[in-house]
Amino acid sequence: MKNLKIRAYNSTDLWEQTIEVKENTLENVIGNVVGNFFLYHKTMKNIGVKVFKGTEPCLLRFEAENVNVDLGLLGFKVQSKFKLQNNYESRVRFHARLLQTAEYIVKMSNMKALKTKDVADFIESLG
Repeated sequence: MKNLKIRAYNSTDLWEQTIEVKENTLENVIGNVVGNFFLYHKTMKNIGVKVFKGTEPCLLRFEAENVNVDLGLLGFKVQSKFKLQNNYESRVRFHARLLQTAEYIVKMSNMKALKTKDVADFIESLG
């Protein structure tokens, strides 16, 4: 089991939690992040507390072992796609976008940085 630190924030609210994840796949990590966040959001709504203004993006950050995803570091156009309305379709879209964005971030973070010499060698190899 691995510890997963979750943080959700926007200009009005902040929520943090640490949970344990049994399976270490990215899909499982995202499922745990979204599930715990939606549970918190629904519970607060049910007791009459308004959290995370729906007209602003709800930015998530989570860390598990070597995976570190923070939507707040992405551009404004990407962030604006993470607004959360209180309906099923919105939550499905939010989950799908988070999964695709996390896969992209993880893929890009695992790529080796290129040096100038490597680029020059590559150009020469093209003829």
